[in-house]
Amino acid sequence: MDTDLALTKSVRVIESDLGPQVLVDASIYAAFSLAIYGNTLKSAAERLLRRAVRSGACSTGAHSVAFPSGDAHEAQALAETIRNSLKRMAHLPIEQNRVEAALKISRKECNRWTKDGRLPTSGTLIISRAPNLRIQRSTYAPEVIAGLAAHPERIDAWRAEDLRQP
Repeated sequence: MDTDLALTKSVRVIESDLGPQVLVDASIYAAFSLAIYGNTLKSAAERLLRRAVRSGACSTGAHSVAFPSGDAHEAQALAETIRNSLKRMAHLPIEQNRVEAALKISRKECNRWTKDGRLPTSGTLIISRAPNLRIQRSTYAPEVIAGLAAHPERIDAWRAEDLRQP
């Protein structure tokens, strides 16, 4: 599903007895990046909702807040802020260990398929462990990983191909 469409449907403003209410559908967290960043997305949305409560909104549940009548613009602004935050985070490159977990592949398979180009990278993550120690890890585009997760037969075909090679 298109990210913008999913966010529009899942983060919305409705009119309620309490006034304009911002609702965040909890299922949205599973839709992005194969739920790889689901907990991070959930934490970000909840943080924004709590901030709105501290600013005068009324908490109406874990995933919603209501604003006083007449503050529809505040509710719309919060909904847009949540959408933008989730959209930005949903497109973050995925680290190798999360790719391995999402695709249910081994580190050896991930490294082999990355090296031979079957698993395209989107960039590199450099981790500094000491002044002279830098670890370089590949990152992957969420769209590519989502496509592979949706078609596990491709991974099975890669495994079969690897078995046929000497």
